[in-house]
Amino acid sequence: MRHSARRPVFLTGFAPALIAMLIVLSITGYMRADIRYTTSFSQNTADAVAAVQRAVELEPYEPAYHRRKAEVLVQFLSENPSHGNRQNTLETIRRTVALSVALNPYDWRNYQSAADVLQHLYELYQEPSYLLEAISYSTLAIQHNPHNIDLYLARGSIFALAQRYDSALNDYLHFIEAAEDSWPVYLAAADTAVMAHDEDTAQRLLKTVIEECRDCLLYTSPSPRDRTRPRMPASA
Repeated sequence: MRHSARRPVFLTGFAPALIAMLIVLSITGYMRADIRYTTSFSQNTADAVAAVQRAVELEPYEPAYHRRKAEVLVQFLSENPSHGNRQNTLETIRRTVALSVALNPYDWRNYQSAADVLQHLYELYQEPSYLLEAISYSTLAIQHNPHNIDLYLARGSIFALAQRYDSALNDYLHFIEAAEDSWPVYLAAADTAVMAHDEDTAQRLLKTVIEECRDCLLYTSPSPRDRTRPRMPASA
């Protein structure tokens, strides 16, 4: 009597489960790619809001999606200033910002993104509390990445909006000292120095700007030899 070979029970149940898992992973990967593309390149803000909400639902513990959600919602408010649910949207933005920081409190990008979002909210609604929060988040970003000089420039602009000109000037000067090509920032720093009643610093910064501009003009202007070079006849 011939006996048929038995398959192990665990293989019989494992194979379909493995196939199902691979299918789910493939679909999930495709959805993630689609969401990343939509949230990054969508020209329609409403579509971007919907896409980033799907991203947050799919990966609720990914700080980057929460950062992007806050940025997209701010963009939505800027395009729809009379939006009926504005207060609810503002509360959602603040919760989203706090959550992105809480998910990874060691990533400076979460803090700087939060500062940028709150600065944009201040520019939309002129609410001073947004600036105070933005300064706090920007300071935390610097604490977690003190060698990134761009963070000082960003915080300086927030200080300037808050009319805290002494603090803004300190951040601008820190950026100028560390950056290789920072002369365009000299004008902003000089203007801030005037507002901070620091005339000596303002004059020093403006003098540097004038020297830089003069050097650029000397470098790009034609030499006397070029002016005296004979021209070709028109018929040639």
